[in-house]
Amino acid sequence: MVTRDLPSFATKPVQATVVTSNDDVLYLPLGTEHIEGAAHCIASSFTTSEPMCRALGIAYEDFLPFSRLMAVKAAKEGLSQVVVRGSGTHRVVCASINEDFCAPLPEEAVVGFPHLSPILTLLNALDERYQTTSKPSLGEAFHVVVGGSLPGEEHKGHGKRVMEQGLSIARLHGFRRIVSHLSNAATQQVYVQRLGLAIVAEIVYRDFELDGARPFADIESPRSCIMVEGVLG
Repeated sequence: MVTRDLPSFATKPVQATVVTSNDDVLYLPLGTEHIEGAAHCIASSFTTSEPMCRALGIAYEDFLPFSRLMAVKAAKEGLSQVVVRGSGTHRVVCASINEDFCAPLPEEAVVGFPHLSPILTLLNALDERYQTTSKPSLGEAFHVVVGGSLPGEEHKGHGKRVMEQGLSIARLHGFRRIVSHLSNAATQQVYVQRLGLAIVAEIVYRDFELDGARPFADIESPRSCIMVEGVLG
């Protein structure tokens, strides 16, 4: 398996809290006060732009309880970030949820969302393929789980900034590598083509089968869901 160093822009230290000079935006660690806003961001973005959600017809209200559960976990672990617009408010406009790859999921995430079973099963299959050649221990692999912005907040540099901040936190916690599942074309372009992370596992959507069905056979772009890995310098 080949891993690659991340570009220097993604691994240089950044402050935990940053206020931009032009439009009153805060970049903050995801805390308990941000749980609902982060869950809203993730559910809004995921159900409109993530190809597996769209293939399954999962609506915002169906995904929100899952994203809330992940935000609660993230607030406890202290590895995730949010972008808050407006001084003195908790209005989250972008969120990035990260975790230790080896940290167990809450039991509710495993059994409590049967409508998400095809997605979670595919991601679990990616993990199993990855772990046939790499067996990270607790505290070693920083997992970028999911991120999203509210409509109107895309393409404003929030994603790049929370990535920089997240990787800085990962380095401070002693993580040695970054891993992520990438299911859409935009994130694959960023992580593979721009950052140069290595593809360590892949499942072609049309080939994925669950209970005799192929729930993602109609996804044309991208052709597959991948898992990537890079070394934290």
